[in-house]
Formats: sequence, structure tokens, C-alpha cells
Amino acid sequence: MSWLNFPWISVVLLAYVIGSIPFAYIAGRLLKGKDIRLEGDRNPGAGNAYQTIGPRAGLAVGFLDVGKGAASVLLAKVIAGDTGAEMAAGVAAVVGHNWPIFLQLRGGRGAASAVGVFFALLPLVAIPLGIVGLAVLKTARSITVAVGLFMITLPLLAYFTGASPYLVGYSVGLPVMVGLRHYQTTRGLQAPLEDPAGEQALPQG
Repeated sequence: MSWLNFPWISVVLLAYVIGSIPFAYIAGRLLKGKDIRLEGDRNPGAGNAYQTIGPRAGLAVGFLDVGKGAASVLLAKVIAGDTGAEMAAGVAAVVGHNWPIFLQLRGGRGAASAVGVFFALLPLVAIPLGIVGLAVLKTARSITVAVGLFMITLPLLAYFTGASPYLVGYSVGLPVMVGLRHYQTTRGLQAPLEDPAGEQALPQG
């Protein structure tokens, strides 16, 4: 019996693999010949790519990471045609970004991928918020401020525009997951740099 006969299992596994694609790491290797996990804040995500590789690379990585989240939800829509499966795929994509199979489970924080998830799940609310977020990013030049505005405002707009209670709750829960991951990854920024094998790297500079 084909595994595709189990649509929920299919979409969760596929979403996890899609989320695991480490675009920031790939950009660092291709453009700078460096492991981005040993640069800047050591986070293999769009924000660190922006700071350590360059603005254009960072924005490109950001759009690709957003695409991972959106593609996972749309794939679930095609395969399963069920809102629950779409929400599960969104979580799996963010989990894949944060704990990617291709980087020994050492990934990013999932903010951009979560934004992509909401673009696909709540497009009438999330896409305008994303445009506002880009404007904030351009003026404030802070990814944290832009993403924070998006994540805080989204549940309120979802509620007031009549989204289902499940989606409203999801629009709270997934950002909380991203926030906890952000806290987890920033706690150890003062620790000595380590290479992916766990060995202490040489001091930077």
C-alpha cells in the first residue's frame, strides 16, 4: 500500500523535508564559502544571512524561507484537502526549518517560514500584513521589528475578520513556538563558537 494513501502522514513528512532545506546555509557556502552557523549570531536564517552575507542575499533567503512555509500548506491542500492537514503541514515546515534533517537538526528560528504558512492559510489577512512588514523593514531596518509586528497583529486581525477559532488559536500558537525558539537560540550567544561537529572553533576576528 502506497504511503500516499495516508494523506496526513504524507503532507507532514513532505512539509518537514521542505522546511529542512537550509537556504541560508546554502547561500553562505555558495556566496562566501562559509558556514553561516559560525558567523554573526550563528542562526542559519534570513536575518543572519542579511547581516553576514549581504542585504540582497538576506532578502532572497527570506523570500525562499517564506516560500517553504507557503508551499507546505498548499501541498497539504492539494494532497489532503483538509484544514487540519494544512495546519499540521505548517507546523512541520517550521519544525523542519528549526531542526532540519540536512543540518543535523541545527537550524534557524522559523519566523520567515511561519509567515509563509500564514500567507497560505490566512491570505486575506497575512498578505497585507506582509506588505506592511516589508515597509517596516525598509524604514526600521529591523527584521525582528517587522516580524514581531506581523506575529502580534495577525491573531487580532484573524479574529476580527471572522477566521475560525481553530485558525485564530493557530495564529497564536505558531508565533509562540517561533518566539520560544528565538529565546532558546539567543540564550547561548555568549557561548564559545562551535563547529557543527560540536568542537570549539577558533575565536573570530
